[in-house]
Amino acid sequence: MDINWNQSAENLNRSIAEYCHAIAGLYKERVLYVNVINQVSPNCDCWGNSDAPIVPDIGILAGTDPVAVDTAAVDLVNASPGLSNSALGKAIAPGVDKFRTLVPSIDWSLQLQHGEKIGLGSRQYKLIALK
Repeated sequence: MDINWNQSAENLNRSIAEYCHAIAGLYKERVLYVNVINQVSPNCDCWGNSDAPIVPDIGILAGTDPVAVDTAAVDLVNASPGLSNSALGKAIAPGVDKFRTLVPSIDWSLQLQHGEKIGLGSRQYKLIALK
């Protein structure tokens, strides 16, 4: 896999979904996808640095559908209040899209839409809280 970082954000998001689909196809049902939604960075985790978290810590998600797990993670972040001491610059109400607030020019949802379209998973999910 070689990601062309110079392509458009739209193509990059679609490519990432396609690479994930190819890898997931190798392992079928033997994969558990886990998202740790703590210390949510204002930038991609691939960046070499970080900043103050944009929302309070949320917890851990796990499931066998990567698109559903990522969709639930984004929904939980956006349902949380945005922190004023972060790159958001001010307190952001629950329900506001934190990622589009930070980078309005990039539609992060394309990756999830494309993942669903190519059969990687579904954007539908059911949260089950474990205590």
